[in-house]
Amino acid sequence: MTGKKLVSLLLAISILLMAGCGKQDGTEEAGGTGSGNDDGQQVTMGRYTEVETDLSAQIGNAAGLYKTPDGKFMIVDRQGEFLVSADGGASWTES
Repeated sequence: MTGKKLVSLLLAISILLMAGCGKQDGTEEAGGTGSGNDDGQQVTMGRYTEVETDLSAQIGNAAGLYKTPDGKFMIVDRQGEFLVSADGGASWTES
């Protein structure tokens, strides 16, 4: 067998072996790209988890979100009012 045929055969075998990995019943494993589980609850898939916070009662029409040099986050609205978070967005105070 020549060198090119041997390499081709080994590549074909390795592709077939890799295609066979995973669950056989057609469902994704826990580390898949889905966004929920069977109970409808959010499943954390990565390093960061997003949490939605409604700030509409505290700030009107937001004009921008900024990160200050000391690591705080600041939301500024069009009337010049702003909210500041020192804990990565978990809580916000009016300033």
